[in-house]
Amino acid sequence: MNRLRCVLPVSPDESNPKGKLEMATSHKQDCAFRDEAIGTEILENAIDWIRNNLDPEDVFDNEQLAIWADENGYEITNGDNE
Repeated sequence: MNRLRCVLPVSPDESNPKGKLEMATSHKQDCAFRDEAIGTEILENAIDWIRNNLDPEDVFDNEQLAIWADENGYEITNGDNE
């Protein structure tokens, strides 16, 4: 599990001659920070942008589209309406 590690400069002293204060946050703290600082709005905005600006062919490969079509009762054609 990756942890956010923060190194803060502090005044050096006998107990900390390098003048660095290191701290690691827990997973719970990482998630709380992310939710507070970024939130879910950025993801929702990205989904809306994709939905409004891209076609399924831009997002999924042909194999994924064929599987979806088959599972949902559609048939993929080559685009010829003859």
